[in-house]
Amino acid sequence: MSKRTKATVDYFPHIIKKGKTIFILESKFGNDGYAFWFKLLELLGDNEGHYIDCNDPSTWEYLLAYIRVNEETVDKIIEVLIELGNIDKELWEHKIIFCQNFIDNIGDVYKRRIIEKPTKEAICQQLGIVLTVKCIQLPTSNGINVDICPQSKVKESKVKERREYAPSILMTEEEYQKLINEIGDPLTKEYIKDLSLYIQSKGKRYKSHYATVLAWYRRDEKQGKVKRPQDDESQPKYIPKTKLTPEQIKKNKVKITEALEKLKNKFDIPIKAKGG
Repeated sequence: MSKRTKATVDYFPHIIKKGKTIFILESKFGNDGYAFWFKLLELLGDNEGHYIDCNDPSTWEYLLAYIRVNEETVDKIIEVLIELGNIDKELWEHKIIFCQNFIDNIGDVYKRRIIEKPTKEAICQQLGIVLTVKCIQLPTSNGINVDICPQSKVKESKVKERREYAPSILMTEEEYQKLINEIGDPLTKEYIKDLSLYIQSKGKRYKSHYATVLAWYRRDEKQGKVKRPQDDESQPKYIPKTKLTPEQIKKNKVKITEALEKLKNKFDIPIKAKGG
């Protein structure tokens, strides 16, 4: 049997005896706390790389729906789990849920695989996250404290200069032009405005505002709900996608056939025999 290469697991250890984490969660949040923790572990196990990127609105909504706990309670539970060291604080600042204890508990699984178990550093490199390097003060021989800043394990990538196209919305000029080429100037401005308001009202963070705008547009396009620019009153609020019924398709085929027959008769087009 070949070794598996995927970074997900089908099970994880569930110790029956309650530990500190479950005791505190149940004390503060009742069954919601218990359900949240183990359902979160299920999602971490099933997600490639064993992390959850909550920057994606659909991923965040799925998390809330799967755990069946309201958003306010989820935020409070996550804060407690960070204090207990169960969720990585630095990654959550980038809206990434990652649990090192979970990785350690399933370490034996990866001993039978040809890939290494996921690490915090690998996740940061994959998502382009640069962690803040914390400096510490150490006294020198003459008694003066000096700030020592250890190098980050995550290699910093060169980031092109970004500018603010709306409050809290940052993009490069290249990204902005790509959006204009893809969806047009008016719609680009509308979606940027919507994203700006959403970020300010919800306090969400996205690793790429360009990718988020494009994802929102494509989602609306699939659902037939592409928004029109507010300054274009001649167009409907949404541009619906029309789907023909079988009867309409049949009628259209008949009309096309009749039109072709008229053209043949009018221009005396000979009908080609089979095979020649």
